[in-house]
Amino acid sequence: MYFNFSTFWATNRWQQRSFLRAWWRLYAGDRRWAPPVYPALARMINSSPLYARLDAQPLYMEAMPRRASGGGFTPNAPLTASVVFEEPVAAAILQIDRRRQDGAAYLGLMRCANDEETGEQLLQKAFERAAELGCSRLIGPTGVLPNWQPGALLNHFNRTPPGQTPYNPPYLGELLDSLMQPWLETVLLEAPVSGTPVSAPGASAPEEPAQMEQVSLSRLAGDLLPLLAQAIALDDAFPPPDELEAQALLGWLAQPLAPQAWLASVAGAPAGLLLLQPDLAPLLQKTGGGRRWLGRGYLALRKRAPVPAGRLLVGAVAPAWRGRGIGRQLWRHALHCAQIAGWQTLTAGPVLADSAAARFLAVNGAEVRQRYRTSAILNLKFGHRSEDFLGQ
Repeated sequence: MYFNFSTFWATNRWQQRSFLRAWWRLYAGDRRWAPPVYPALARMINSSPLYARLDAQPLYMEAMPRRASGGGFTPNAPLTASVVFEEPVAAAILQIDRRRQDGAAYLGLMRCANDEETGEQLLQKAFERAAELGCSRLIGPTGVLPNWQPGALLNHFNRTPPGQTPYNPPYLGELLDSLMQPWLETVLLEAPVSGTPVSAPGASAPEEPAQMEQVSLSRLAGDLLPLLAQAIALDDAFPPPDELEAQALLGWLAQPLAPQAWLASVAGAPAGLLLLQPDLAPLLQKTGGGRRWLGRGYLALRKRAPVPAGRLLVGAVAPAWRGRGIGRQLWRHALHCAQIAGWQTLTAGPVLADSAAARFLAVNGAEVRQRYRTSAILNLKFGHRSEDFLGQ
């Protein structure tokens, strides 16, 4: 569908702006896409200390489309007499966490046109650069941070994705399956907010062993960092977040509206954690992520307005306190907060498929909705994917 590919690595502020424009344009016409907050994404790419440590390298590709006389895309069709310009066809951010010891790099925020050759071109360029930097395998797509909401969406493409979840057109999952090895699957669960109200925040009862208190987000990058690491852990492929990564993640989650952090403690010892946030995806759609000044102003004006759905971004029980009813208390507290906020539904995760967290949520009335898959590749022999990756 495309020819004459051009590859651009964004190494300065001007090129980073070009990357953002290309990355944004790839999904701009998709009515289901809920964009991130544009200024926050620009800051992350341009000036984040974490991105500097990850040696983050934005990559985008442009190509000439082959257009048939009817205006549609047809492989190997001759060009029409009309003027045809290069257009963005792929974008991603190569990230390397030097704390890893297995030579893996991440492919963050990956986007690609519906064309296998374009996907091959993107992976080849990213893999070649990763190899130059001492890496031998590639994991993706990941999110704005390597360990935050990785994966390509596999179903429910007719729905607006909840806030802080991956989104892509239907073809991307199939494209990745043809080029990479499926590796990690996560699921998003949804529960109705109904039933008998639970005890008020801060109250304790014999069946609720922990004391609930709202805490500042800054503590999650400080004394509560081990609990946050437990809450967002997915796989050993993602090293536990340190203070710098936690600060970057919490800064990202705070846009456009900071989540509420709730701590469950027993005799002063941290036992569990909740992170709740209204689902502002429809508002981000309406305002275009605040990319333009008018949308940015409307986003700031309406971000605290009531919404029909909420997000349980993370929830975890400290290992020493598992099996003592802390998880059930956290879930009841999340539903209580959702009732107060007027949410009709609460989406939780994504969490690992077939994990203890997924089973717990299912037992407590949540149903699996969206599914996501992260893939990996060990060499550049497309069409002959390495089958021994999962065993290493």
